[in-house]
Amino acid sequence: MSKILKVVGASWLQTKISSYVLGILGVLAILALFVGQIERIQEDGNYAATVFYSEKTGYRIEYWGQSNELADIPKGVARAYFRMDIDTKGWSLLEVETDASYPDEIQAYAAGIVEGALTWSLIHNHLENTIRARCERTPIKKQCNKLQDALDKSVDVWKTHAAENSGVNPFWHQVSLYYIQISGIFTGWKHGVERSQNEYDTDISDLFWLNAMGEVKEIQHKLNISLDDVAIDALPDLSSAFLRIINETSNDGTITKKLYLAQNSAGSYTSMTRILKRYKLNYHETSGNTSSLVSGRIVDFSGYPGSITSQDEYYTITGNDHTIAVAGTPLKNYNSKLWKEVNITHDVPLGPRIVAANHLANNVSSWAHILASSNSGTGSKQWLVVDFARIDKIQALSSQGTLSKQNKNDVISESSIIRDVKHTVIHTSGSDAHSKGLALLIEQVPGPHSLR
Repeated sequence: MSKILKVVGASWLQTKISSYVLGILGVLAILALFVGQIERIQEDGNYAATVFYSEKTGYRIEYWGQSNELADIPKGVARAYFRMDIDTKGWSLLEVETDASYPDEIQAYAAGIVEGALTWSLIHNHLENTIRARCERTPIKKQCNKLQDALDKSVDVWKTHAAENSGVNPFWHQVSLYYIQISGIFTGWKHGVERSQNEYDTDISDLFWLNAMGEVKEIQHKLNISLDDVAIDALPDLSSAFLRIINETSNDGTITKKLYLAQNSAGSYTSMTRILKRYKLNYHETSGNTSSLVSGRIVDFSGYPGSITSQDEYYTITGNDHTIAVAGTPLKNYNSKLWKEVNITHDVPLGPRIVAANHLANNVSSWAHILASSNSGTGSKQWLVVDFARIDKIQALSSQGTLSKQNKNDVISESSIIRDVKHTVIHTSGSDAHSKGLALLIEQVPGPHSLR
C-alpha cells in the first residue's frame, strides 16, 4: 500500500512542477508578444540622420534609426527624415533641413551627404534601371560616352564660373550651391554603399546625368546621337496641366474661392523609382557675410533618387509672403533655326536655373525672369506659375467688401516685354487689378532671353 502511495505522491509532484513550467512558459510567451509589438512599433520605417561639421574634423554623419520625428533629432548642419514606401504607396518620402547659421556651401554639401546616405539604395536602383541599363549595350556605349563628356564639360564650366561670382551675384550663388549639393549626394551615396558592404560602382558623372534627365533629349539632338528606341523617341511628351478657380460654399453659407493647380506627366516603367521631397534649405542670397536669407526656403516637389530638381517639373515654393506653385509641361522644338541657340557650355542648363528661380523669386514674374537668365535652350517647356498667396489676399478683400465687382469674372491675358523678355500674364480683370500677378503662363524655348 505504501508503494502505491509513494508512486501517486511522485506523480503529483511531477505534475505540480510541470504546471509551474507551463505557467512560466506562458508568461514568457506573453512577454515575447509584448516586446515584439513594442519592437514593431519602434521600427516604423521612418529613418533619420544628421550631418555635423567642424573645422577640425570636417563632416560627420550620425544615424538615428527609426521612430523619430524630424523636429526631435539633432539638427547639426543638416538633418533628414526618410521613409521608403514604394512597395505600399508607390512613393518614398524625404525631408531635408539645414541650419542657417552655417555658410551656404557647408549647408549644401551636408544636405547632399545626408540625402545620399539615406537614399543610396534607391540611387543605385534608379541608375541601374535607367542610364546603366541603356548604356551597357555595346552599340550605344560610344554615344553614351559622348553625351557624358558633354555633360561633364558643362559641369566644369559652370561650377567654376558660379564659384567665382558667388560672393556678389545671387543667381550665380544659387548655381554654385546646385553643384555643391550634388557633390554632397555623391559623398553620401559612397558612404551608404560602403556601410552596406556592397560592391556597387559609384561615379559622380552618373549623378550629373541623373540631374540632367529633363534635358538630355535636346543635348542628344544637338550632338546628333540617340540613346532611345526610334519608336519611343518619336512619341510626343505626355504631360498636361490645368488651373481652375471655383467657389466653395461652407455649411454656414459662406462662399470661399479655391484655386486648384493640377499636373500630370508620363514616363517609362524603368523610371518609376519615385521620391516626394521637401527641402528646407536656409541659404542666403550670396555668400557674403551680411547677405539676407533667400525668399524661397521651403521647396516641395515630386522627384527621383539622386536628383535635386523635380524633372516632372512640379514644385511648391513657400516663403515669408508667398506660396508659389509651378507646373511644367515639355515642348518639342521643331524649329531648325532655334537649334543653333542650344548650348550647355555657353549658357546654363535648365536644372541650376530652376533651383535659382525657386530660391530667389518672391512672385510669379520674378520666377520667370530668373529662369530666363543664361538660357541654354535645353529642357524647353511651357510653365504655369501660380501664387497662392494672391488668392488669399483676393479672398480677404472680397470678404471685406473692398474688391471691385465690375468684370471680376472676366479672365484676360496681356503680353509685355521687360528687359527683352516677353511674357504672358493671365489674370482676372477689374479696375483695381487685385488679381494681377496671380498666375503666369510661360513658354521657354531656345534663344537669348527666350521666354514667351
